[in-house]
Amino acid sequence: MDWFTLGGPVFGASAKINLAYYEALNSMARMSGALHMTDCYTSCLEPLKLSILKHLWSEKGQVMKMSCTSNPLGICQDVNAYAVATGIAPPKSERLRPDYTENPTAYQGVEGWDTIKIISPYAAGFAAEADFIDNDPEAAIKLIKRIWGIMADPSNVNYSGAHWEAMKSDGTPFGHDTSLAHGWSTWPTFLLPQYLGGLMPLEPGWRRWCVKPLLAGLSEVDVTLKTVAGIIQMSLRIQDGQSKGQIRVTVPRGTHCVVNPPYGWLLDSPKNNTSENGALVVEGKDVEVVVGIVMKDTIYQNRK
Repeated sequence: MDWFTLGGPVFGASAKINLAYYEALNSMARMSGALHMTDCYTSCLEPLKLSILKHLWSEKGQVMKMSCTSNPLGICQDVNAYAVATGIAPPKSERLRPDYTENPTAYQGVEGWDTIKIISPYAAGFAAEADFIDNDPEAAIKLIKRIWGIMADPSNVNYSGAHWEAMKSDGTPFGHDTSLAHGWSTWPTFLLPQYLGGLMPLEPGWRRWCVKPLLAGLSEVDVTLKTVAGIIQMSLRIQDGQSKGQIRVTVPRGTHCVVNPPYGWLLDSPKNNTSENGALVVEGKDVEVVVGIVMKDTIYQNRK
C-alpha cells in the first residue's frame, strides 16, 4: 500500500521502496566514512541504481514509474521527484520535467489512482525539492506558494495555523476528517533553509558548514536556524539593479562556515581571502560577517 490507501495496492516491484533503500545505503556509506568504519554499502549502490533504471524507469514517458507494472506514461508525483532527489533519474536535460504548479495533483495517468484528484503536500514536497535540485528555485517557490500559500492564509476559513494532510484541486481540505495539522506536510520548514538559504552541514555537529543560497527571483532572504553548534543567522540582499548584493551570516564560535556565492555569481572579496573555487572560509566568533556578491557578467563587462 502507498500513503494514499484509497488508490489500492501497488503491484510488482515498488519504485518508492527501492529508492528509499538506495538512499539508506548511500547514507550509511557516508556515515561509515565519517565514523572511520568499514564501508560495506557503496559497492551495492551502482548495481541497485542500474536495476532500478532497468525495471522502473520509463524511457517512453521519461518518468520513474510507480511500480514495474504501472503505466509507463503515468506520473506519480512523489516517486518521480524522489528519483531526482536520490540521483537515480537521468540529468534534467534528458527527462520530462512536469509543471506541478499548473497541475499539482499527486497522480496523473496512473490507473486507479488518478480518478480521485488529490493534492498532497507530502507528495508536493518531493516535487519542490526536485525543482531545487534541478537548480530551478523559481519553480520550487511557485509550487510552495501554490500549495502552502493556501494553508498559510489567515483569511482562509479552513486556516489552522498548521499544514494540512491533503486538499482538493479547489484548495479546500480533502475530506471532513482531513487533518489540518499534519506532520508530513511540513516540507518548507527544511526546504527553505537548506536550499533557498543554502545552509548545509559539511561535518557532523555542524562543526563545518556552508552557505550557498539559491536565487529565486527574490531580493531578500532571511533564515534563522537552530543547530547543535548554535544559532545560525543568514540574510541575502540583492541590490543595484539585481547585479550586486550581500550575504550576511552569523557564525557560531567553534565552527567554520564556507561561504559560497549563488550560481552565476562571485564573491566580491579580495583574492587572498577566497579559495580556488571562489569560496570564503570564516572562523566562527559569534559575530556577523558581511560578504559582497556580484554577478559574473557584471565583472566581465567592467573588465571590458
